Amino acid sequence: MARGDLNAYQKGDICSAFLDRDRAATHTVKRLPHGYIPWPPRGCDPGGFFVLGANRQPPLCLIDGFNLYHSLRDCEHDTDARVRWLDLRSLCESLLHVLPGECAIGEVVYFSALAHHIEASRPGTIERHQRYMDVLRASGVTTRLGQFKRRRVVCPVCGAARDRYEEKETDVAIASRLLAPATRERYGVVLVVTGDTDLVPAVQTARSGPSALTVAVAFPYRRVNRQLRFAADASLRLGRASYLRHQFPRAAPGSDGSLVSRPTEWS
Repeated sequence: MARGDLNAYQKGDICSAFLDRDRAATHTVKRLPHGYIPWPPRGCDPGGFFVLGANRQPPLCLIDGFNLYHSLRDCEHDTDARVRWLDLRSLCESLLHVLPGECAIGEVVYFSALAHHIEASRPGTIERHQRYMDVLRASGVTTRLGQFKRRRVVCPVCGAARDRYEEKETDVAIASRLLAPATRERYGVVLVVTGDTDLVPAVQTARSGPSALTVAVAFPYRRVNRQLRFAADASLRLGRASYLRHQFPRAAPGSDGSLVSRPTEWS
């Protein structure tokens, strides 16, 4: 670490570290409460040390599947990488060094919804999504499904009306889990993978009160926003290199033990 960087680190200023040599995926971490500075190594890391009172609670990881999926599509479009077969538990485990608590991941929860409204125009959409969730569950990820809501919208210029489908239940489900009493009782740290500003009030509320949580936000590729960054205790950015590093094998175990192949459309 350069002397200037070390001085900034010791002063508790905002610090930046690069997860990848090509700077494709970076994270910027703000000082966490109680004087903890999220900087490797920790007690379980090579060269680390144990501190009394640290390493108690594993972090809870909440993943906004819809927001992440569109980030993966953007990454594929921009870089020609194929990243949708993403191992979410492995990805979350790779971020432990920026979080206080145990050196093991707690529960990883994937929130999403099945897009039945586009199945007719994009055959196989549901089957591919279900295949992916089967592999996620086999890897130890909990899946929670909401629904798409149909809303009638009218063009203010020409007056034409059409139906628009929006996945709104995911935001509510993530906020409910974040603010649930059981979450405060079981966990001290929560990592939310999203770039959705609708979660700002929930993040702010979770960080308040006598049993406040430490909340970190991992922004998917091209999903960084200032409101959510300043609402959280810490934030980091995910990019192409991180996505590529944490892919399932082409044929990954499913929940019944059989191998599940990556969809051809995702290859």
